[in-house]
Amino acid sequence: MEWSKWSADSEPKHNVTLPFTRMFLGPMDYTPGAMRNATRTTFRPIHQQPMALGTRCHQLAMYVVFESPLQMLSDSPSNYLHEPEAMEFLAPVPTVWMTPKSSMAASLNTFWWQEKTAKTGM
Repeated sequence: MEWSKWSADSEPKHNVTLPFTRMFLGPMDYTPGAMRNATRTTFRPIHQQPMALGTRCHQLAMYVVFESPLQMLSDSPSNYLHEPEAMEFLAPVPTVWMTPKSSMAASLNTFWWQEKTAKTGM
């Protein structure tokens, strides 16, 4: 949700550039995790109930992609209670990656391919 959660400036297009700009030299401070999401046409700066542009999947992916050793949940705890799948996804995500993400992605891709092969018999 970053500093601009009250405006439409912090959009997904902006977020996908951050690993190549702000994270170029190392970790950054950024707070993802908004569970109230909107499109550009439905976004409104509501101070009592802030929302973010994009999807919940986009917000959760930022926890994996953005390198930030001190990460936190940016939304109200009750919003996470309404989204148990989000918490199941976030629980095993480390704050500091011991394995490079590229090799982890390769492992996940191999696992996916093995599962697909086992299920389809290909």
